[in-house]
Amino acid sequence: MNIKIVYVGLAIVGLFIGSNCAKEIKTDDTIEVACALDAKLCPDGTSVGRDPYNNCEFEPCPIEIVCIDDVKICQDGSAVARDPYNNCAFKPCPIED
Repeated sequence: MNIKIVYVGLAIVGLFIGSNCAKEIKTDDTIEVACALDAKLCPDGTSVGRDPYNNCEFEPCPIEIVCIDDVKICQDGSAVARDPYNNCAFKPCPIED
């Protein structure tokens, strides 16, 4: 069975289950959050589940940003690349002592 078919099936099931479906479960003196076990299909073909620490919202899809492959030379002579998790801005230079 193709794994993408399984992910699509899980995503479709999630649509029928409802939006967040968060349920609080009290065990001893702690409260745990149980989220629906559905999945969201990301544009790159991967899937993500729900985050019990974020009101059962879906985890973010992997970042698909590809930055230009150039470097910045720092004052200490080291080089830093661009950061796809920060809108392709250069990573910070090391702090000089």
